[in-house]
Amino acid sequence: MEFANQKGFFKDLYLNIQNSITDAEKSEFGKLATDSTRFEFIANLASVKNMNLQCDVTKKNSAEALKLKQQGNVAFQNKNWVAALTLYNVSLINTPEENGEEMSIIYANRSAALYHMEDYDRALRDISLAMPNYPKHLRYKLYERKARCHLAQKDFDDAMNAFKATVTHLDISNLSFEKRGKLEKDSQIMIKMLQQQEDQIAKFKQLKLKNKKADVSKYGLNSSVTFDYNPNEGRFAKAKKDIAIGDEILVENPHCAMLLEKFSKTHCQHCFKRSAAPLPCKDCCNVIFCSIECRNLATSTYHKFECGILKLLWNSGSSINCHMALRMMSQKSPNYFQDIKEQLTNVKFEDTISLPYTDYRKVFNLVRHETMRSEANFMQYTVMAYFLTLCLKISSFFDGFEAEFNFIGGLVLRNLQFLQFNTHEVYELVESETDKKSSKTVFIGGGIYPTLALFNHSCNPDIVRYYNGCAVHVHSVSNIKSGGTISENYGPIYSQHAIDDRKATLKEQYWFDCNCKACDENWPLYENMKTDEIRFRCDGDSASCNNIITIPSDCNEFMIKCIECGQFTNILKGLKAIQDTDMLDKTAKRLYSEKDYSGSYKKYLQILKLLDEVMAPPFRDYCNCQQSLKECLLQNGNKITM
Repeated sequence: MEFANQKGFFKDLYLNIQNSITDAEKSEFGKLATDSTRFEFIANLASVKNMNLQCDVTKKNSAEALKLKQQGNVAFQNKNWVAALTLYNVSLINTPEENGEEMSIIYANRSAALYHMEDYDRALRDISLAMPNYPKHLRYKLYERKARCHLAQKDFDDAMNAFKATVTHLDISNLSFEKRGKLEKDSQIMIKMLQQQEDQIAKFKQLKLKNKKADVSKYGLNSSVTFDYNPNEGRFAKAKKDIAIGDEILVENPHCAMLLEKFSKTHCQHCFKRSAAPLPCKDCCNVIFCSIECRNLATSTYHKFECGILKLLWNSGSSINCHMALRMMSQKSPNYFQDIKEQLTNVKFEDTISLPYTDYRKVFNLVRHETMRSEANFMQYTVMAYFLTLCLKISSFFDGFEAEFNFIGGLVLRNLQFLQFNTHEVYELVESETDKKSSKTVFIGGGIYPTLALFNHSCNPDIVRYYNGCAVHVHSVSNIKSGGTISENYGPIYSQHAIDDRKATLKEQYWFDCNCKACDENWPLYENMKTDEIRFRCDGDSASCNNIITIPSDCNEFMIKCIECGQFTNILKGLKAIQDTDMLDKTAKRLYSEKDYSGSYKKYLQILKLLDEVMAPPFRDYCNCQQSLKECLLQNGNKITM
């Protein structure tokens, strides 16, 4: 079973359907030539029509929420802020939306824990969420805490306004005369003190404006990159002009992304960022969000349909690709697909270049190897497509658009096919506080990236990538000449996996025979790379000579003749580069250990540029430096220290 694990119910469901299909029906199915006709055929089978799906919605639990809140209060009183925060988080997830006042109290309590943890931004957000339904006679507490948060951030203007609001709301509090008088006096003292900070307030406003303008992500494709096509390689990326080591060549949001179930309570369902103080879904206990913006985006699109069927999808055992095939539909509307139906029959790659990443036409023609699929493969995929489309139906996705069921189902079937070969794993760096060597990347979800999907594979890739949330950042780790192919890696690296294993893996998972340079020349594994010889690039006058000159490390000659172009290469230049990189490497490692990742990255860039200028892989120092560059870049992305 290609996309359902042993624990889920879909495997048995599929086998029952398969056993009920007659040989004549299988023969008829095998003659069908389009996804839409395959889907319609399966949808009309009696055994499929009888498919009965039961939604298992995880409902909110008021009693459990109250219990957790009380436990959080005890932890807070004991000044165990982390435990209190964790308990308040789970309490919020379980609190029904209609319990507005109770929810506001939990938000207020959590804001207090966050304040003590010096997480002022999240504390301020929780204060805002708590304010509308918070008991009026207690609101002075929220305004006073809001003032303290702004004060800690040196946002004196907002702090002063919050202290003024504290004084105003003391008039409707139930405090005793003495307590109210003391708090009012303290607030008035702070207001007077802050009124004397006009210069600081003006500077802070200018700084906030400057930071706001500077905080612009450079999403998009580097102008040095273009795309080409040939029958052997299909669509592929290449350099329009020279690309240097370290260049950021792509930053891209996914057309669609899906978080793994095991991370649904720790990471934002929408952007994949880990959230210490999450916001709950208003209707289910299955997911969390990191911000109001993410929650609004999700619940106004895909999550309003998936809210009631996520548990059903998880329980089916279907893979993350299947969930993504469904979400590619649920994040839009039947009306959207109805509007572009005619265009999909004649979508050309050239016409999609300028389309935004959110446009379905951007991914519609990604490779799916439909001519290589067997009847059995199509049968399995089509039954899964029907199951997913039926999930959409019971979630009210088709309300008012019932006639589009088979059309949308055909698209879900197509999605399943191209997701098989084009999904990228989204990961997070998990570091140990005590043992940095045990750091590892953990798979947290999957995404389909319309531009990155066009990069072809090499066992010796030209790029590395990391993820900030679910956005992918792609950097070059090779010097790529104008006109050269830009390759990424689909899994097996030549230095870590033997050639036979690499080829077998790529053939099984991606259905192609790898003929990259590392495979054609049978480059050795890292542990088998020779340390008693050096590989120099030909440094002769002929710009067209790409010969590699291999000499023993104890060679006493300094001028070596190239057997291809006849020119001489002075290897002293290469030996000097090796000597220089030794010192740079020590500095880079020291900076990394001091957590100066930017400084370390710059040193490793220097090293790799020096090595690449005079030497050619494969050799260990080159592999080590590329890996170190990647480790530095990973520090910019999703990361947690345990």
